[in-house]
Amino acid sequence: MKNYLKIGQIINTHGVKGEVKVYPLTDDIKRFNKLKFVFLRKRIHIIRLMLKV
Repeated sequence: MKNYLKIGQIINTHGVKGEVKVYPLTDDIKRFNKLKFVFLRKRIHIIRLMLKV
C-alpha cells in the first residue's frame, strides 16, 4: 500500500481548459512551483496528472 500526502483540495473549476482552483493545505505555497505531477484521488481511483506551468 502506498501512502500519499494531501497537499491541497480542489475547491472550484476555472476556465475551459480543465484548470482547477486548489485550496493549499501547506504553510508554504511555493512548494507547488516545484511539482511536475500530482495524484488526484477520485473516489477509489488514483490518477496521475502532469502539471503545466
